[in-house]
Order: sequence, then structure tokens, then C-alpha cells
Amino acid sequence: MRIIKYLILQLCFFQLTTLFGQGNWPQTIYGEPNTWIGMVSPVIADLDNDGIKELVITTQGNADGHLSTLFIFEANGDQRSKVDVDYYFDPRTFPSIADIDKDDSLEIVMPCVGTKDNQILIYGSHGNLEKGLPIEFQMSDDLYAAVVLADINNDTTIEITYSGWYLDGTRLVVLNNNGLNMAGFPILLEENNGTCQSNTPAVGNLDNDADWEIVVISHRNNEPADTSNIRAFKVDGSLLWAQKIFSITDCDPVIGDVNNDGFNEVVFTSEAGIYILDKNGNFSLNLPLGMGMSHSNIALADFDGDNDLEIVFQYEEQLNVIHHNGTFIFSFPLDWIGHHPPVAGDIDNDGTPDIVFNSDTAIYALNINGNVLDGFPKPMQLIAYSSPSIDDLHNDGKVDVVSSANWIEPDVAVGIIYVWEIDSNYQQSTMQWTMFQHDPQHTGYYLNSTPVGISDESQRIGQSIILSQNYPNPFKLTTTIKFSVLNTQNVTVKVFDSFGKSVLDLFNGQKLPGTYELKIDRKSLSSGVYFYQLQADNFVETKKFILVD
Repeated sequence: MRIIKYLILQLCFFQLTTLFGQGNWPQTIYGEPNTWIGMVSPVIADLDNDGIKELVITTQGNADGHLSTLFIFEANGDQRSKVDVDYYFDPRTFPSIADIDKDDSLEIVMPCVGTKDNQILIYGSHGNLEKGLPIEFQMSDDLYAAVVLADINNDTTIEITYSGWYLDGTRLVVLNNNGLNMAGFPILLEENNGTCQSNTPAVGNLDNDADWEIVVISHRNNEPADTSNIRAFKVDGSLLWAQKIFSITDCDPVIGDVNNDGFNEVVFTSEAGIYILDKNGNFSLNLPLGMGMSHSNIALADFDGDNDLEIVFQYEEQLNVIHHNGTFIFSFPLDWIGHHPPVAGDIDNDGTPDIVFNSDTAIYALNINGNVLDGFPKPMQLIAYSSPSIDDLHNDGKVDVVSSANWIEPDVAVGIIYVWEIDSNYQQSTMQWTMFQHDPQHTGYYLNSTPVGISDESQRIGQSIILSQNYPNPFKLTTTIKFSVLNTQNVTVKVFDSFGKSVLDLFNGQKLPGTYELKIDRKSLSSGVYFYQLQADNFVETKKFILVD
């Protein structure tokens, strides 16, 4: 009976998707019954740095011996690689992608569980296993999970950050690219009482120095009451601040300057409400909403162009968008599972980001007024237990919306990858939250927005230049901009005012590999919000600073 049901669904699927499939999309992945448990949302990146993007997706496994598979697809839907793994990816673990070894191509990083040991497996751009890093602590997360890849200590190399679990409790783990613990880590978060858990961390700059901080949420059930601990750690493992709520959160935290004050905040939900913590860990929003949150993941975006960030989350099977002060902008009623993370980007070329998210059977797109965009919803057969991505996968200047769905039963296992090309021009600067936890490195970090007229096409991780946030920020007299160049390039650094007008040229010339500092003083500037931009070969990045009296 299940086979007949599946064939009927497949017939409907082909009748529907041939209307909007591009190239050789959609792609269908078949699995032997009981050999894989599900398919994780796709991640898009230019793996081999040739200007053409690829799509990476994995199938899960479990502790019963069901192993996992890594798939790499070309932009046109052709399968580049299929790698059967002697481990399983668990729980619903996303591939994380960055240039781990600084060879100008990107690596795919997956935490795995095996019968004899746990490893972080690092694959090359064609699915070749480059190295396996034995790890003591396996991934800890109830819902979606990923390792975070970021240069958190500003040494020009990528660190691997994740929440780990072992018999005696949960930990925050930070490794270098050789799998060695960074000084000060791991950190015990919760002692095991059979009910402790920790979530995917977020990394970002909370105190406006040269290094990034790590924010992680952990929880214990019924000890004595449900409690979640939210902590921020410095790169040396010392505690920056700690906060607590008396409900359970399976949400992954995100970091962004939601109120445009020059400092980043931490945003998260629990089963009872939504919260914003300032740079010192104090509540700037504590909005109780009852017990209908369903552990919603979050997207941040500037929908109204005021440089504040709005917050997208789920409550009582509705998609909601609010301002940072807790004021609701709109709610969209839908049977939507909140831990299907939403994404945000301008996919209709009206100049403002749109919200893209999955229901169980379709993909939706809404504008900031809560109206469904033309051409949506787009039906997906099977169960869309996934998060979408938005990108220019085909590299043709058009917006592509990508998602997946799967159906797992004892006698059939099927996954489908969908790619819809939208008749809109792709502009990277308007794609503000493009996948789970923001980017292929899953940092959960919304970098500072830029004013109209200034292009921002940055990808801080995996680039040949690393631009740090100025310090101090805000400042009264002088501040320092630090950047690192990994190969010889022509570099231009300028300062713009809040209207996008160039007001200061800091540097224009060639830089050899190394780390450099530039000073800004207040002699030629009045108090206010400014942006500094670094341009080099195929690289543009912009950051914000504030000059105060």
C-alpha cells in the first residue's frame, strides 16, 4: 500500500515540478529502507572557487547502524559526488563550509558518530576525504545542528566551534583545524542528569574588540524547574556574561545589531517567549508569549530600511515578524513548524527583503506586509522537513530558491531537492539571511548592514582578506581598523557617511601578505554613524562605526 501511495505522490510530483524545475532539477535521491533517516537542507557554496556554485546535501543516519551519505551536485543538477560514509550524521546536522586549510578552495565539515569513535570529517570540493579529526564529544542538539566555522581569534585561520556531549554532561568545544582544543576549551555547560542539552552556538563581536565571542544556550529539565542558561564566552574561554530563563529553549541563538546602537545583541526564543540580550547580557526584550513557541529558530533582516533589524520567528503555528521593541509587524497563519528556519532576501526586486520558509508541504514567500508573493506557495511532495536557501545557484544573475523534502517509511526512503529560478535579479547585498544560521559557516551572525549606495558583497570567512571591526567602537578621539591580507593585492579603504557619501580616503595602494592597522581620528569628522569599506580584487566588505562627543 505504501508503494502505491508513493507512486501516486511521484506522479503528482512530476506533474507539478516540471513547470518550474531549472536545468536537471529537481533531483530525487533514493535510499534502501531503514538505511537512512532523513535528508538535511541543502547548503550552497562555490567549493572550488571557479565562479560556479555547487549544492551540498547529506542524508542522516542513526545509532542503529544506518550510515549516512554526502552528495555534491553541480549547479545544473548533475551529481558531482556521492560519498558513502562509515559514520552517521546525527542529529539533523547541516554541512558547514569554509576554507579550512587556506588552499583557495572550500572544505565541507561534518561531525559524525561511529561505532568505535566520533570524528569531524573534512571533505574536499569533489567529495574526497581530506582528514578525519577524532573528537571526544559528539554533537549535542535536539533539532537542527551544525559546527560553526569562523576565525574567532583573528589569527587568519578557521576554528571549529560546536556544542558537544558526553556521559558526564554538555560542553562548548573549540578546535583548531588540526582538531586540537583551543586554550580555555572545552567548557562544561551542564552536568549530566539525563536531561541536559546544548544548542548550536553563534559567534560574533559583542564587545567591539578584534576578537569574536561565542554565545551558547544549554538547558536542564526539572532541576528543580525547567531552566535554560545563555552564556557568552571570550576566545580564551573566560566568561563574558551569563543569563538565565525558566523555560526550555531548543532555539539556536543569533547575533546582530538589532537596534542600530553600534553594538550587537543576542536574540533567541524559548517555549514561552522571545528575548533580546544586550552586549552585557541584560534583557532589552523579555516578551512572554505563553507556551506555544515550538522552539522557533530565527532570521534577522532590515525589512523597512531603517538599519534596525526585524526578527522573524514562529509562535502558535504562525510566522511572526516583530521590531526589536517587541511590537508585532504582522503574523501569517499557517501550519508551520517553527524549527524549520526561515530565510530573508529580496527575491522580487522591490528593494526590501522578503521572507521565505517551508510549511510541511510547500514553500512560501511573503513581503513585509505579510502578503504572499506571486507564484507562491510552491508545492513540494513528501514532507518538507527542512529549511530553504536563496542564492544565485546557476550564476546567471537570477534568484534561485532551493529546498528539499523527504519521505521515510519502512519500505521506501525518498528525498527530493527542488530548485526554482525566480524571474528577479539576484543582488547579494539584499540577501540578508540566506540559509540556516545565516551563512555556509553557520555563524548565526548578521554582519552590520550598509546604507543605500554602498555595495557590500562580503563573505568574511574563506576570503583572501579579513577585515575586523574597528576598536574602540563607539569612540571619541581615535579608533583603529585592522585587516589581514593573505596574498599581494591592491587595497582601497574609504569612509562613508550615513547617506553613502565618501568622506575620507584611508588607503589606496598595494599590500603584501600581512596584518595592517589604519587610524581614524575625529579631526575631519563630526559625531554620527559612519561606514568604512575595504575593496580589493574580488572583495568588498563594509563595517559600521559610531563617533560620539
